[in-house]
Amino acid sequence: MPSVQFHPFVGKEYHFQTPKILILGESHYRGKGDEKGKEFTRYVVQRFAQRYTGERRKFFTIIARALDSELTNETAPAVWDRVCFYNYVQEFVGDGPRCRPTDQMFTDSRQAFNEVLELLKPDVVVVLGRKLRTHLEFEHLYFNFSRLPISFCYWTHPSTPKYFRMAEAVQAFNEAKERVGFSNQIPLPDSLR
Repeated sequence: MPSVQFHPFVGKEYHFQTPKILILGESHYRGKGDEKGKEFTRYVVQRFAQRYTGERRKFFTIIARALDSELTNETAPAVWDRVCFYNYVQEFVGDGPRCRPTDQMFTDSRQAFNEVLELLKPDVVVVLGRKLRTHLEFEHLYFNFSRLPISFCYWTHPSTPKYFRMAEAVQAFNEAKERVGFSNQIPLPDSLR
């Protein structure tokens, strides 16, 4: 993967799943572990989603619960064994969440995303955030979706509680799975009914 600067995290059970799910984040910020280079994404997921160091981030727990409504905060790390996680922009965009990727950063990362799709062959891609969605829809013609169908599922970014709605994310995920022939629905937790 010559264009890929941050290797995707691939859960140990990903290749045995149906459907295969790729979670597509937007970008990385500098911070502890940024010296890991190409392994940075893997480091972040292991640290905060799988909680190898005992730390956790609500962002990853929200994603896990949207993918599997029966998970609890304690069991949420298990979902990451079954999915992939990849950040689209292939360079650090700054030192914190208020730094935004430029349009050129998105354009420069297009080839790497194509390589990841070719390698991982996901059935469903869960796209996190409005700007990333807009970019993907605008540049759709440039992508080489060599293994169709790939169903894209668009969520408001999980770290924006003012706008993110679990029920909408679950519904979008279920619809994306249906489009590629997987009809098993994720039930909404009772608290969202």
